[in-house]
Amino acid sequence: MLKIPFPLPDIVIDQMHVCRRQVTPQGIARPSWDPAQQTGLALTAEEIKDVVSSTALWLVVREGIGGVGKVSRKGDGWRIRA
Repeated sequence: MLKIPFPLPDIVIDQMHVCRRQVTPQGIARPSWDPAQQTGLALTAEEIKDVVSSTALWLVVREGIGGVGKVSRKGDGWRIRA
């Protein structure tokens, strides 16, 4: 299980600035800053979650098919048992 904190902040890459989000009484995380006035490249919370999730999935699949080192030991690998 991959745990990601909530609410995840937005990050402005050009200025290395973290913009926090506010949680409404309904439980929805909204930006506390105005995105129209922000200049530069910004990663939203959804984009950061996508990057983290896809990287974690890639690592799980990579380790499942032999890992990074490619050192095979007796008993390693996928086997179909009847």
